[in-house]
Amino acid sequence: MVEPESDLEEERWPDTPPGRLRAMLDAFEVGQAIYVVAKLGVPDRLVAGPRRAEEVAAEVGARPGPLYRVLRLLAAVGLFSQDPEDRFGLTSLGELLVAGREGSLAPRAVFLGEELYRAAGDLLYTVRTGETAFPHVFGTGWLDYLGSHPEANASFQAAMVARETNWGALTEAYDFSAHRTLVDVGGGHGAVLAALLRATPGLRGILFDLPHVIAGASDHLRAQGVADRVRLEAGSLLESVPAGEELYLEVGVLHLFPDREVARALENLRRAVPAGGTLLLAELVVPPGSTPSPAKQLDVRMLYASGGRERTEPEWRALLGSAGFDLVRVEPTPLAPRLLVARPRAAGPDRPSAG
Repeated sequence: MVEPESDLEEERWPDTPPGRLRAMLDAFEVGQAIYVVAKLGVPDRLVAGPRRAEEVAAEVGARPGPLYRVLRLLAAVGLFSQDPEDRFGLTSLGELLVAGREGSLAPRAVFLGEELYRAAGDLLYTVRTGETAFPHVFGTGWLDYLGSHPEANASFQAAMVARETNWGALTEAYDFSAHRTLVDVGGGHGAVLAALLRATPGLRGILFDLPHVIAGASDHLRAQGVADRVRLEAGSLLESVPAGEELYLEVGVLHLFPDREVARALENLRRAVPAGGTLLLAELVVPPGSTPSPAKQLDVRMLYASGGRERTEPEWRALLGSAGFDLVRVEPTPLAPRLLVARPRAAGPDRPSAG
């Protein structure tokens, strides 16, 4: 017997410890519902105004009944409105799922809802065995999978381009204008580099990433009006990095790797960064104890997805030190990541050389 909707609502969302825990447990279904409407492009069809589910279903290749039920759920949590005539419209939250707009979270919804969602379902395997779930599910590592699956890689790169709209705010934490050239290591399609170049007119850039990633960067750089100030270079930071420039930046790349590979990457960077040069790491820093932080959820994502991890400040300091860098300071930024400023340590008998 179906209970009245009001009773279900009171049971589903009570402001009590059991109610809050139930909301956490049930959140995966909301996330998948968001993925479905983003993948189908439903929010794009509602920009002109509210519409009935059957009208939208015919345009996006969906069945009206199931789509209606998904939209009803998302209306209940505030992503859509639902009027007495069962027409669904965009709320301020739903507007964030309209594709192609600055700051759209539609690429993120699609990216998280596909391969990573399936790998997350095998988190128990990771916790029991210590092995990364993604290759257990897909037969290969996450980064290798992206390299051999163009659609998945396109989804990932779109999510990375859209993950922040104000990367230029990093200039509030560091004076990029004091340098002539910036090497963006693992910079994807250049979202961060383009923002920093727009914010720093005298700066030029080198965008460095894997060949299949760099191949798709030119269009984005042209759209941002900075293509003439950027040199593209393909390679892997686990093998070597373009050498001899004065300023290097990596943004959210090293957290993808376990410590042994981060150590190798940092050693390659140490060989590349000359004396007097600077390395900037824009990474989340895990706070101590039970302090809330997005770093702690992303750390679990790295656990099952790539075998990487988020790190504390002492952990970053130790990794940098073992590669021959001194962590000079950790700067807060207007964005989620902190900016770790590191410089090459003078070589000594027991210290790595830059040669």
